[in-house]
Order: sequence, then structure tokens, then C-alpha cells
Amino acid sequence: MTRSHRNEDRGGEHRWTFNGVEYPTRKLMCEARRAEYVRLLDEEGMNFTQAAHAVGVSKRTGKAWRNGRTRATGRNECMCSIGS
Repeated sequence: MTRSHRNEDRGGEHRWTFNGVEYPTRKLMCEARRAEYVRLLDEEGMNFTQAAHAVGVSKRTGKAWRNGRTRATGRNECMCSIGS
């Protein structure tokens, strides 16, 4: 299973990490997470639940990603957990 988290140990600078790669913003990390979700569905043949679990998002978020929708409330659709 992949992990993501926010690192704050660089002089107050925030860095987001997913699959061992650091991203300067949460948005970029979430884009990478979404791309990995799609790759798992297409190339690895995982089902929706397995792919969502593998990248650390809910089935609901995976469904929104598959349908190209964002949340109606304006929330960040990645719903990345901080410090997991």
C-alpha cells in the first residue's frame, strides 16, 4: 500500500510525499495520486475498491475521479489524509 504525508521538518517548509516522491504542493501530490489510481485500473487490472485502497483514498473519491467530477461543496476531491 502506498503512503502519503506532509513533511514539516525543513525549516517550516511544507512538502507533500506520495510513493516516496516529494511534491511542493498538496495539489501536485493529489494529481500524482489520481494518475496512479487510473494506472492501477488500466494496467494492473485492479477493481475500483482495490485501486482506491492502494492509493489511500475512499471509494467515493475514486468514483468522483472516474466520472471526472469535483465535489459540489468545493472541497479538494483528493481528501488526502494528513500525517497518515
